[in-house]
Amino acid sequence: MPDVPMVTLSKLPPVFQLTETPVTDADSLRLAGTGSHALAICPGLSLTFSSFRPSDAMDFRVESSATPVSFCCYLSGTRQHRYNLADGRSLECVTEAGTCTICRMQDLHGGFSVKPGECQTAIGIQVTPQFLSRWLPSETLKHHPDILPLLCSGNPSSVFHKQPTPPEIRTVLHQISTCTFRENIRRLYLEAKALELLSLHLASLTKEQKTRRTDPRIHDRITKAARILEREMTNPPTIARLSRRAGLNECHLKAGFRQVFGTTVFGYLQYHRMQEARNLMEHHGRNVSEAAWDVGYTNVSHFIAAFRKTFGITPGELLRSRD
Repeated sequence: MPDVPMVTLSKLPPVFQLTETPVTDADSLRLAGTGSHALAICPGLSLTFSSFRPSDAMDFRVESSATPVSFCCYLSGTRQHRYNLADGRSLECVTEAGTCTICRMQDLHGGFSVKPGECQTAIGIQVTPQFLSRWLPSETLKHHPDILPLLCSGNPSSVFHKQPTPPEIRTVLHQISTCTFRENIRRLYLEAKALELLSLHLASLTKEQKTRRTDPRIHDRITKAARILEREMTNPPTIARLSRRAGLNECHLKAGFRQVFGTTVFGYLQYHRMQEARNLMEHHGRNVSEAAWDVGYTNVSHFIAAFRKTFGITPGELLRSRD
């Protein structure tokens, strides 16, 4: 993953101009925005990385005529999106850590805003409709007609879908973000992981939806509870107290976290702590003990075990890989 620099508005261009097709003519292409890259995997498929920490609140403008199909997973930070679509509709959405989006837009105008000091990290894949159609035969589309707008050419409909990132996809994202291989081995590894991501996204798209959608009011309260955990991660409230502050009973709180974020309340807190600890060690010079203390651990051994469970490597191995 690229470094996560603290950036100011003057260093970032005001427009993210999305290309009509994924990167196909270079191994690595610098995208709009510090800390953003795309890696061409094969014709029609690219892997994208975006990671930065703004020093001030920022508004980014996004424009495109026709984009490929984009699967984007948000690992950290919160973004408030506002877009005007070609058919006259408007779209407003908040993306936060633990969510992913599937979209294909036509004549997109609008943008997103971010808060100061929040690390903004996302990993995604972009794929052309032609490439995608190879893996979605007509028999599959017959049972899932809602996928058709992702594949149609000429005058595509606007598609935007947000959902909790499935656990199996989160595992692959962790593996990508903690990859320590170098040069050709790293590229080979990322190519395999990009294809694995695509297969998991397609599996998620085509599986039968057996769970109910989260009520918007409950979703907002679950998001509020998540923000409380992030702010107070060093001394988090109990489930009972968190439930009261979010305006939910304990059963709805626990079920809501599983539905919105795909994990338990503790799992969400743990993941946020580990992400913040990793950022402190990689970009703010903290050693293992300091990072453990900063995210609420008094026992370094427990912190090391939790870090390894989350990322597959120990904090010490992470620091040595940065040398």
